Amino acid sequence: MTPPKYAEIVPPDLRGKLDFLAQVYCPLKKNFAESYKAFEKTYNETQEEKLSGFVPPVSWGKDPFYTIDDVKSPEQYPWAVTDTGYGEFFQGDFLQNPEKQSWFAPAPLPEGPIHPLYEHLSLKDPKGIFGIFGGFPYVFLLNLDQLKGKNPPRSISDLTKSEYEKTIAGGYGEEDISEILLMEIAKEQGERGLRSLAANIGFTGGFQEMRSAAEGNKKNIGIYLMYQAFAEEVEKKDFLEIAWPKDPLFAPLYGIYKKGPAGEQKRKAIARFLYRPETGGAMAQAGFTHIHAEVQHPIPSWVRYRWVGWDYLYEKPLPVRVQELEKIFYNSRGSYSRLY
Repeated sequence: MTPPKYAEIVPPDLRGKLDFLAQVYCPLKKNFAESYKAFEKTYNETQEEKLSGFVPPVSWGKDPFYTIDDVKSPEQYPWAVTDTGYGEFFQGDFLQNPEKQSWFAPAPLPEGPIHPLYEHLSLKDPKGIFGIFGGFPYVFLLNLDQLKGKNPPRSISDLTKSEYEKTIAGGYGEEDISEILLMEIAKEQGERGLRSLAANIGFTGGFQEMRSAAEGNKKNIGIYLMYQAFAEEVEKKDFLEIAWPKDPLFAPLYGIYKKGPAGEQKRKAIARFLYRPETGGAMAQAGFTHIHAEVQHPIPSWVRYRWVGWDYLYEKPLPVRVQELEKIFYNSRGSYSRLY
């Protein structure tokens, strides 16, 4: 079933009254909602101006009231919104619309030291729009039987090695590879890297398809690239093993904050919630990572994220960038016409 483009993800009694709309991926919703409710309760017990926040229980669909491309005036928008990855704010006209960008205040910077996973990255948005507070890491799920004695990859860069021809699985659906992976490979290795990656992808699918393939010991597929939280859900088999690359990809989690003197206190409170280590702890339990140095993650100490960075993301409109990279990738696979 194809989900509708729009869905009322916010209950009618909250529409137009929210200070905070927290869009996060499904595996994080429960933990994030519980952490926020506890924060909001404590805050509202001590403050005259009450906070009203909401974590939508559905992940698909765009609420026409809050979808940034369709918002006609800043008055109808919450004081803060979170999102994950490169969806709504990067795919629509927002980053080409100076007027809408002017509705938003510079994203607050985190207080305290940054977690080693992130400390080498330039997380500060030069446009001042997005404030990254965490990420959703990718790992390797290895099928030791199907690797057939090959050395497992240790880095994302290794996924273009010729020894892995047609042995890698990844993506969001049939012939739908991750744009995060395409951007990382293209920035590092150019068109040649994209073509090498295309030759090495032997299976594409969403999580359920990859899970079935992994548990069913799919022939020749030795490496599954998937989110950590999803890899943990795959049934444990003696031939399957989760391995961390030294430089995992990650989908960023970020906040965006609306301007206005009336919302200053609430903006600061929401930023405090997003950056605090208690929120990071709730995220870690769901397989997400947080930028606060005090948060403990079940990740090897030598792991450091890789990221294309703001300069690359802002160099040209992201839909244009992704279409260029997909054209190279899918032409190499002989399947570009299926997408465009």
